[in-house]
Amino acid sequence: MKISLLYIVAGLLLFPVIPKAQDPQPKVYTGSVHVKQNVAEVRNDSVFLDMDITLYGVPVHSDNTLLLTPVLLTEKDSLRLPYIRIHGTQKDRMYKRSVTLSKGKKEDRSAYVILRHDSLITQVVSYRDTLAYEPWMKEASLLLEGSFLKYNGKPSAIYRDMLTEDLYLSPLD
Repeated sequence: MKISLLYIVAGLLLFPVIPKAQDPQPKVYTGSVHVKQNVAEVRNDSVFLDMDITLYGVPVHSDNTLLLTPVLLTEKDSLRLPYIRIHGTQKDRMYKRSVTLSKGKKEDRSAYVILRHDSLITQVVSYRDTLAYEPWMKEASLLLEGSFLKYNGKPSAIYRDMLTEDLYLSPLD
């Protein structure tokens, strides 16, 4: 009796019976980017773009970077807007250290915003930009280009997603 009780206690200590913890949030949106276009209009020869870009656990490796670039595009012309830069954890530390040691000289000023990747939270970027209206923009499309950059800054993958094929931007008279 003592021996079998000893085996049961030893077995419970070696192989505890613990129910698997439930994931607090369902992984419905794992690895996706959602874009909600609020405004795209022309006023006083300027184009106003307002959109919310929501990031749900986009997988960015610790040493890599993801660039999300909105692009206005027609068959003949295109215009790349300021990009959203998302660093992996280690890449973000290296970037901040580089900016601090260079006293701001190595800061990426062409980025709209620079974020640190966090797969546990939902990150929302309120993207607003104003640019000079040009006639080719009248029937431009809006594209979101995602570029994964390796540790050395070279692209490892590029993805393109057409957000809307017909913005129909025309000046208000």
